[in-house]
Amino acid sequence: MQATIHDIERLFGTSDLNALEQIAKQWASADGNPRGAGRKKKFTLDEVVTMKVMQQDGATEAQLAKQYKTSRQTISTNFRRLYDFSEHPTADSRIFYMHGKDLCTVIDVDHRNEKVYAKNFTEKPLLTAFGRKSEPTWQDYQLFLTERCFPQSRAHSRQILRDMGLDFFDPEAIIRKTRGRMAEDRHWMLQVQNPKAEALYARN
Repeated sequence: MQATIHDIERLFGTSDLNALEQIAKQWASADGNPRGAGRKKKFTLDEVVTMKVMQQDGATEAQLAKQYKTSRQTISTNFRRLYDFSEHPTADSRIFYMHGKDLCTVIDVDHRNEKVYAKNFTEKPLLTAFGRKSEPTWQDYQLFLTERCFPQSRAHSRQILRDMGLDFFDPEAIIRKTRGRMAEDRHWMLQVQNPKAEALYARN
């Protein structure tokens, strides 16, 4: 039986050819891509940091894509945002300072020149890495790291370091192991390295 214009309007709400073509394309897209593969979803930086930690703890990009209902390519593309040092190209490492699931401060670190660049993502000074300081010094950075570690004078500290695979008290190395977690609060960190750092140092 051949459908009439009345039947088409009743089923699709329109008999306009262009509108019907758009409906057909939408249906084809939904049928051919039920998992949403290939969609370019841009996650918040907070989410990307959390996903990166999950990957470091053993999750694959395929598992992350399934959990976050996106594609592996999108996960990989978002991970690259963590390594964009274009704003501070001389920095060789970066710390994402988190409070629970919320990003509080991004710290770019230039070890060679002993410079630190901090950008806050919260208006609550108590949650940021350096309080109200917008331009922290190298000394501020060293103090910040030390405060996110167990005390160097702690009993059995040498054994704790050996258990971590460390030969001496190095706050940055300790934080890479512990992510700067402390029992007193919900802060933690993710550290990443500038992929161009070796080439940068080679030129200098």
